[in-house]
Amino acid sequence: MAIKIGIVNQKGGVGKTTTAICLTDALTQIGYKTLLIDFDPQANSTSVFQASDCDKNIYDGISKKISLNDIIYTGNDMGDIVPSGGILKNAVVELVNAKARETKLRNAINEIEHDYDVIVVDSGPSAGVMMDNVLTAVDGVIIPMEPETFSIDGLASLLSDINEIKEDLNPNLKIYGVLL
Repeated sequence: MAIKIGIVNQKGGVGKTTTAICLTDALTQIGYKTLLIDFDPQANSTSVFQASDCDKNIYDGISKKISLNDIIYTGNDMGDIVPSGGILKNAVVELVNAKARETKLRNAINEIEHDYDVIVVDSGPSAGVMMDNVLTAVDGVIIPMEPETFSIDGLASLLSDINEIKEDLNPNLKIYGVLL
């Protein structure tokens, strides 16, 4: 069973994607079988992994319930990736009224987590149902941030969300650390 690590912050431009890519690559280079799930509609991780031309992405996994096995892009020296794309923005609207909306990512990961040692999830910068999906699906989070007032203010909001998810959906969720 894989260790699942979310790279999260509700602020953009703090290094979430860079952290996710570098962590996935480093773990792959030292011998772990790793998977990066690009859960950001900007799809920058997908671009770096040269998987932008894939016809299916994480949106299909959580909205159409297509198995992640059919979406995983392999063959990159940095590890495997479940790509993303701009269509992931549609999931926000679609999930608002869905039952168990916070568990869609966790359910998608459950069937493939035994194939990997580590799964890293690159989250988008917005709070809400998408961030809740990441926090519900992972074992712990790394929070990249800049040492500045707005980042510190945002951290308080994120910590509140993490505590709420721990209470209701993922009691074992841990904070692995803050990365400045």
